[in-house]
Amino acid sequence: MSKQTNAKVKIKATPSDLFPAVLPAYTPCKVVLSNQTPASWGATIEGALADFTYLDGSTSRDSRAPITVRAGDSVTLVSLPKCVVKAYWAINVRMDGKTYLFDDTGITPPGKCALYWEGGLKPAAAAPLKEFEEGISSPLELVRTA
Repeated sequence: MSKQTNAKVKIKATPSDLFPAVLPAYTPCKVVLSNQTPASWGATIEGALADFTYLDGSTSRDSRAPITVRAGDSVTLVSLPKCVVKAYWAINVRMDGKTYLFDDTGITPPGKCALYWEGGLKPAAAAPLKEFEEGISSPLELVRTA
């Protein structure tokens, strides 16, 4: 006759040990770039891209070109559904027959995943005097708004 006991055994396992094929579900990160210039200026965003860097070190790119984003419109770039820790975004802008490049980078605080960044193409608040003197200054700037 065998004796039955009610001994409890504790098993220490992580979720990845129990469900190795299941990856965490992340919300894709969005970078929204808007054209907030006066319509009378005729500034148009003709291309946009975002390079996303993920927690695991991998990267991806979302780009749109050719596009026509006029005053009051926007373009949205989207990551993969992974934890985004850094994003670089850039736009090509055409105004007065000249092309300008504007860019910015967002980095999340440690332990966080990015969900959303927003940038607006706006009239510049100021520009270097040297650029005005050389005639190469754009009266525009890309300002992070969120």
